Amino acid sequence: MAWFKVDDKLHDHRKTRKVRRSHPTKKRDVAPFGIWGLAGSWCGSNDTDGFIPLEVLEEWDDDAEGLAGRLVAAGLWVDDEVDGERGYRFHEYAERNPVSGEDPADYGRRGNHVRWHEARGVIDPKCPFCSPRIGGDHRGESGAESSRPGPTRPDPTAAAGDRAAAAAVDGPVDNHHGNVAIEILADKLRQHTLLRTLRTDKLTEDWETRIVALIERHGDQRLVDAALAGLRRDDPPRLIQAFVGAWEAMPAAGKRVAAVPAPTCTEPGHTGTTRHCVQCASERKAAR
Repeated sequence: MAWFKVDDKLHDHRKTRKVRRSHPTKKRDVAPFGIWGLAGSWCGSNDTDGFIPLEVLEEWDDDAEGLAGRLVAAGLWVDDEVDGERGYRFHEYAERNPVSGEDPADYGRRGNHVRWHEARGVIDPKCPFCSPRIGGDHRGESGAESSRPGPTRPDPTAAAGDRAAAAAVDGPVDNHHGNVAIEILADKLRQHTLLRTLRTDKLTEDWETRIVALIERHGDQRLVDAALAGLRRDDPPRLIQAFVGAWEAMPAAGKRVAAVPAPTCTEPGHTGTTRHCVQCASERKAAR
């Protein structure tokens, strides 16, 4: 038995909004999530790796097939069949939940691998789940096959296309060649409400190089603080590179911004500067 996990952003996901609008007569309806939650609990209790038979769903609701169809249409479930029994499978269940027979510690490490490596095409030699694809499978350094079941393994090409299409409508897209440092920085910026949809999909290699250099110089938290300090609430930037100019103007840690001396006043005999000259001020006052 294992816990079934629910993402804390589910309520605002584009697929959730699609389900909400999918009722044939009601403007808003989230009834499918009742059966979705019960199904997740059932899968965790029965170690089915995200598969649930239609017969089980029909024990919970007279319109089980209709509710399931709305979840399939939104991309939260897929039609499936196991041992001749028709049912449904949670989309990418194994990427978000422990699979049967998996050690809890391995689940945590695999979750990090999926998020930071697999989804971005990164190969980390220190990660036991990372390796080049062999025949469509992920194999660790030992050469053993991953415990993740085939039906839930995503197609990375299709997933990238889905993310790009989704971003054009309602959210951020990450397209920075798998740079984990930039992703961490972007995630921290998106914690601010006005930057929730901050995008990184327009980054060129030059922009990436500059941002990585800034992260190495200042640390991501200083960059976040600087970005929020100068944020315009009426017109927040939509692309992360909009902050680069201000970040590059930041002094190095421990250094103060150098003062720019004002030039000396050019009037003969004056001892002040062009910014503040006592003699010029006296002459202007006397001329009034």
